[in-house]
Amino acid sequence: MSIPIDTRSFALASFVPVLETDLLLTATAYTACVLPVGSIVIGGTWSTTTAFDAETSATISLGDSASATRYENAQDVRTGVGNYALTLTGYKTVNATRNFLITPTYNSVLGSAGVADLVVLYAAEGISHENYE
Repeated sequence: MSIPIDTRSFALASFVPVLETDLLLTATAYTACVLPVGSIVIGGTWSTTTAFDAETSATISLGDSASATRYENAQDVRTGVGNYALTLTGYKTVNATRNFLITPTYNSVLGSAGVADLVVLYAAEGISHENYE
């Protein structure tokens, strides 16, 4: 049996600039981007460029409606700047899990200085850029 190779696709990307003031409520999921049904996250980063300045602690989790921590769990964004690779799971999105979510957790007064960039790289089922025969 041969495996058919009928479509090829480039990786797709979603670039999301994030300000601490965009994430006002602790333990609330905010939609960063919406992925096509059948997508698999194949890479990405969270890059904190200006540390979040919540009074005592600030973390973010990245996931979807089925698992708020599917791609990152409680990453510290208060103590400094840095880049964090997303955890790759091979999970294929369904209609109910298309929203890529950011969930902040603050244990104190929300700050206002934090700046970050979220990049999500994904492959999407049924999207073809090149066809080979």
